Amino acid sequence: MFSVKSYLTGVMHPEGFHGQTKTKNYFEGWYFKFVSDDLKQKWAVIPGVFLGLQGSDTHEAFVQVLNGTTGESYYVTYPIEEFEAAADKFEVRVGPNRFSAQGAVLDVGPLKGEIKIESELVPWPVKLSSPGIMGWYGMVPMMECFHGLVSFNHKVSAKLEVDGKPSAFSGKGYIEKDWGSKLMANLLPLVARATSKRTGAKTSPAAIYGFTQTILKMTRKHRWLPRLQSFRG
Repeated sequence: MFSVKSYLTGVMHPEGFHGQTKTKNYFEGWYFKFVSDDLKQKWAVIPGVFLGLQGSDTHEAFVQVLNGTTGESYYVTYPIEEFEAAADKFEVRVGPNRFSAQGAVLDVGPLKGEIKIESELVPWPVKLSSPGIMGWYGMVPMMECFHGLVSFNHKVSAKLEVDGKPSAFSGKGYIEKDWGSKLMANLLPLVARATSKRTGAKTSPAAIYGFTQTILKMTRKHRWLPRLQSFRG
């Protein structure tokens, strides 16, 4: 059932969970990336949930782990009852794995330990007239897929066991997310940072319902500069 309150909460909080009223044909996932300063450790951990078409027997929670150094991938499923997420903030639990604006506690695949976020998150600005990275498209209820930028850049420190071996490092983090009934087929996110470590850019070309949207957003000293975007039908 459509809820105006739930809809408005979702519009203004792209970082939160949007599936409270969903019962089937729905997915949601958060892309939690962290990279060491020396670039020897490159990881992305994706907690999320799938609600299948055939009822509760096809529902599952999951955590996917991507090793950017070796190219290895791990996909671990959990009962849907082991998934919890807040609607108005970034706070997710899948099994023993927890994620929030303070960091993550992990026990999945080759990773066990803690990631601490040591600085404020840098989210895409959210206004009622332009709720996040999708602009006014973010207010269209029938979109197949929505995209949110939870933090473009933040500092992290990690104290982990990787395949049972201790690994501690400092580095950078990035968090984004997608939710809806169907993941976009033509999504190519590109993230770049200048060597001055003070300027960054994100572009997201995406084909949605016959339109191609290209977005360019830049930061300098943790402040967002005006957005450039184009639409082509």
